[in-house]
Amino acid sequence: MIDNTMIKIKNKETVKIVCYGDSITYGYPCYTRDRVSQVGLPYPELLQSQLRFHFENSNITIKNEGNIGWQSYQAYKNVGEKVIAEQPDLCIMMFGINDCKGSFQGGFPLSKRNYKKYLNRCINILHSNNIDILLLTPTPAYIPRLSKFASIAIEVASAHNLHCVDMYHDILNLIQDRNEKYRDVFLDGVHFRDDAYRYISDTLLEAFIKFS
Repeated sequence: MIDNTMIKIKNKETVKIVCYGDSITYGYPCYTRDRVSQVGLPYPELLQSQLRFHFENSNITIKNEGNIGWQSYQAYKNVGEKVIAEQPDLCIMMFGINDCKGSFQGGFPLSKRNYKKYLNRCINILHSNNIDILLLTPTPAYIPRLSKFASIAIEVASAHNLHCVDMYHDILNLIQDRNEKYRDVFLDGVHFRDDAYRYISDTLLEAFIKFS
């Protein structure tokens, strides 16, 4: 749950959030060969501005810990350095695309069982360090089996009594509501068009409003 974080946000207290994920969190642009390239406004940066404005709290800080090509295995192995060392109030965690399709960083695709295992391990470590957790399903992409990985994330969140934002389906619905075409948003089938990373932050803002 994120109850403690929401209390601090609404009370105008200092709040630190770490967004932990893969290239979608990092803000990797479509059609680039530069593996360190980044869009001007990845979703964590957008979300920081949106939360500050909506909750009238300029003390909200969000750190982008997106890591290109990472699977949930790397997330688990590096959670101490990437998240716990930052001592955040909340970790927003989203992995799954590279687990499903494989990655130049992580190698072969992971089984659904191993994806579930590493999500659970990350959550247990974060819980033991008193960090609130908001789990996200992977965003939609042209990848076979990805919807099943999204279902696993929802299942894991439920088992830990966590909030889970279903990015996979919520963003598909939002694209339809905004009269856009899927291919115009995900130009390479995985990553968002540069200005479309706002779909993630817009979806998360709505979730935060509901949580409040």
